[in-house]
Amino acid sequence: MRYDDKRHATLSISFYAEGPREFTIVGTKGRIRFDSPSHCTDTVSLWTQDEQGLTNTVQSKFAFPTGFRYGFHFVNSQGLMYEIDGVTSALDQGLLECPEYDWEDISITARIMDEWRRQVKIAYPQDRVAANKSKL
Repeated sequence: MRYDDKRHATLSISFYAEGPREFTIVGTKGRIRFDSPSHCTDTVSLWTQDEQGLTNTVQSKFAFPTGFRYGFHFVNSQGLMYEIDGVTSALDQGLLECPEYDWEDISITARIMDEWRRQVKIAYPQDRVAANKSKL
């Protein structure tokens, strides 16, 4: 993906081949690595850049909730329970959005995904319906 301010993101996705299922965010001062499976990792590492090179400054391990009555379909999916708890808590409080991931965050994510699909030329039938409604 290309951004307006000369930043970019490189993504590699396959529906046919098994990949490493991890991702790394690289910047001018270091990198953050999300270990496999990146959709719900339990290990994140921070590497900082200095004159000597990269140094692993922090490695965090996260505990997942346990004791569920039923199993999960995907590795580490029980970690998504934190999202479910956040939504349930917001609804119980009568909120229309979660403070941890509000409407602005959702809108940014949606715009990034829309732009990614535009750049790789992926369009779904509902995209045409949405585009037509926005012209009204």
